Amino acid sequence: MNIRPRAVALLPLLAACASPPVEPAPPPVPPEAQLPAPTRSSRAELEETSILLVLTPEGEILHAGERLSLDRVSTVVAQRLAAQELPVVVETDRETPAAMLVRVIDEAKLGGASKVSVAVPQRERR
Repeated sequence: MNIRPRAVALLPLLAACASPPVEPAPPPVPPEAQLPAPTRSSRAELEETSILLVLTPEGEILHAGERLSLDRVSTVVAQRLAAQELPVVVETDRETPAAMLVRVIDEAKLGGASKVSVAVPQRERR
């Protein structure tokens, strides 16, 4: 029995199953729905408009030029929030352990922060 003709007949069917379906391109976003490009914020602007915590890869936490221990983060955030409602920004880089970043965010929330953002210096973004 010769199975070659059957195998040749199945090749187009197998090829169609193996290739992924082609999806149409999404429609363009209308100009009125486009978001403005983000602006760069300098560290000075962040310090004025937020509670800026800098977390180094070594695990040091800096705020307003001084070192903070992890357990002081919630106290400092609470004191700053008592004067004015501000978001908290944790500036860090790719070398910082994620567990340490999460601990700093948790301490900021314990201090009463309702908004906590993570900022990566421009040179770190890719």
